[in-house]
Amino acid sequence: MLIFCILLALRIVQAQDCSFLLSQIQPSTQFLGYECIMSSSTTFDSNYLQNKNAYRLRSFDQKNNFDILYSNVRQPTCANLIQSEQQQFNGINLEIDRDSKAQYIQNIYISFDLYSNEIPYWLYVISSWKSDVQHSYLYQSQDYPSVQKDQCESFKLSLFENIDLTYLPVKFSSTSISFNVVNSRSTYLLTQISNLQVLFYYECPIGCKGSCPQRNCKDCQSGYNLNNGKCVLQCTQSQYIQQDQSSKQSCLPCFSNCNQCADGNTCITCANGFTYAFVNGQNMCYPSCSQSNQYIDTKGQCQNCMQYCSKCSQANKCDTCLSGFTL
Repeated sequence: MLIFCILLALRIVQAQDCSFLLSQIQPSTQFLGYECIMSSSTTFDSNYLQNKNAYRLRSFDQKNNFDILYSNVRQPTCANLIQSEQQQFNGINLEIDRDSKAQYIQNIYISFDLYSNEIPYWLYVISSWKSDVQHSYLYQSQDYPSVQKDQCESFKLSLFENIDLTYLPVKFSSTSISFNVVNSRSTYLLTQISNLQVLFYYECPIGCKGSCPQRNCKDCQSGYNLNNGKCVLQCTQSQYIQQDQSSKQSCLPCFSNCNQCADGNTCITCANGFTYAFVNGQNMCYPSCSQSNQYIDTKGQCQNCMQYCSKCSQANKCDTCLSGFTL
């Protein structure tokens, strides 16, 4: 119940981190909408690997039979590893199905740490969707950056991959990425990965559905409103939207006892029994005074309005006069 309440109070489009990938040079000088699909870090557990609402992680063998993955917990000494429990299911497959959103991908950024008991001779990274191959790359031992050894005596390679989909004749909203490791004897090794980050750069601003000529959205994803060619996240009445250009939109809660707000500091309508006032150096919805002809001063005290005034918001500002008097 607590988790559910937090999700209602704070809806963030970009929930993952992907800080490393976002620090890389963007694929275009034109600002692109982006989404961090996953950012496992090194402390994930097996529940994280089964987030089927966002992605599907599985192991596979050389006949393309699939099996589950689990988290090989090595913390706090070493990074946790994504891997299979069975040696024959040595590959790792990451499936990200976003076809229902129809938001076309321009580039896929991937970074990960590859672990092995011996230095891999080859590493295959292949992305595809259904029958179409998007990208295929073969790392050979001479291509690797510096190889390190962790405290658990495993070899570690840190790799980054930019999958460019712009040259393909087909547009994609989804991808399936496979990782396979082979040693110098042409034997498939158990693929072990940690700190896996996946970032989508889209052709259109976040929230768009389908194409966007001149980057103007024509249709929006569910949960967004179309406003002057942009898709704006729908927030509840007691929330306000915070936007970082078009790639990160958040619905954040208004401050306490505010029913409707323009931002985190400005309340439009307070809850019943509260009045918008500047108290102790900040705007807030403060408990209303018991008398209608009183106002709240900067220290939060109720003070009487000026003579012949029935309603006021400040000491020298009358909003409504008593009957028989005019402003």
